[in-house]
Amino acid sequence: MFYLLMQRFIIIFPSPAKSTISTRRPNPSVRRSLLALPLVLLAACGDGGDGQSTGGGPCFNSPVTGTCLTRTDFQETARDITQQTRVENRRLINQLGPEAANALRWTSDAINADQAAAHLLLTHGTSSLNEDVTIGLIDSGIHQRHETFDYVSVTEEFLSGAVDEAPGKNSHGTAVSSVAVGNFVQLPPGSPMFNIDVKMFAIPLGDPSDSYVPITLNQLSAADFENAELYRYVLSQDLDVLNLSIGYNGGIETYTEEDLRNNYGRTIEALEQNGSSDKTILVWAAGNAGKRSNASSSPEILPGLVARINELQGHSIAVVSTREDGTISDFSNRCGIAKNFCIAAPGEQVLTAISLAAGAHRYGLWSGTSLAAPMVSGGLLLMKKLFRDQLTNEELVARLFDTAKDDGMYSNSAIYGHGLMDLGAATNPWGIP
Repeated sequence: MFYLLMQRFIIIFPSPAKSTISTRRPNPSVRRSLLALPLVLLAACGDGGDGQSTGGGPCFNSPVTGTCLTRTDFQETARDITQQTRVENRRLINQLGPEAANALRWTSDAINADQAAAHLLLTHGTSSLNEDVTIGLIDSGIHQRHETFDYVSVTEEFLSGAVDEAPGKNSHGTAVSSVAVGNFVQLPPGSPMFNIDVKMFAIPLGDPSDSYVPITLNQLSAADFENAELYRYVLSQDLDVLNLSIGYNGGIETYTEEDLRNNYGRTIEALEQNGSSDKTILVWAAGNAGKRSNASSSPEILPGLVARINELQGHSIAVVSTREDGTISDFSNRCGIAKNFCIAAPGEQVLTAISLAAGAHRYGLWSGTSLAAPMVSGGLLLMKKLFRDQLTNEELVARLFDTAKDDGMYSNSAIYGHGLMDLGAATNPWGIP
């Protein structure tokens, strides 16, 4: 049985006032040049429609300003939009109470979400609202009527004998989904992150145990056929991103490529998605074995598969968790041998939707790599909207890695992989033609 990759919640909040639900995200401005990245959105504009401003340099035709913006103009305008968003967000977020407000502020600041929203709005205007993106989640289920999902389309399918979760039960899948879409959808009015399709594939999940027992090769082999069928079915559902905040105990370092191919070959083949023209991006929680030094130097077996199996490289991501000060969470596995396919994101004391108890929409602060993974999944959805029909999913993954914050402590790739996700940098459309 798959296990949840979330620590227990810390605080439960009642539903905030409805007027505060469309709030989020203050962020510092980006400090990274993207001159080395390929230019994808420098459209023809300006005099004669040749991509030249009246001053003779290249420019970007923004549907929001109605003018052709040079690189400097674009950055300054995006900075203004970000600052306006920050001011309004902080006013509304502060109504949620100090713990919830702080959780929203620091996670937003860490990944530059407001700046990413400004880039998307400035680049595509409100037409981004009409572009569908689809995220799938294999998890415990979802409380569809929770207000977090008011602005997205949610479907739920029960697989492998799963049953609908009781409204009052704290739901792992609801919490994970709320981070993947709620934290990005619920931006100030006009922010272009609607039209998201959420497909929840509910399966039975075991609670994490205090006794860390790695899965054996015999157990892995016994689960191979059923797991392969599950992934093959889910990945046939036209998903852009599949979030996987589930896993098995067992660090990837203890399993060889031969072990994995001989005992988990059908599942590997399903995850490979051979023949797909644009493979679904797989986003995995790295695992919560951080306090067990002998089990946490690399991701657990499923997020770590990408380090052993070449066919998964390019569309599979392992995500480790950071705390408010930016350092790796104590509970989180490290990137280790999967460092080339691994990234860090906030996953400690993250504000999430939890349950519907007696009609109340309830929230909590939860921790775990289960929350870090949907931070990345949500970021990829935003990137997918911005670089529509211009970058393949594998190119989106490469861009996510290339733009991560990798200086200072994040230069330690054995811990942080490519570094801390930076959506502000990942959504900056400027570079070399």
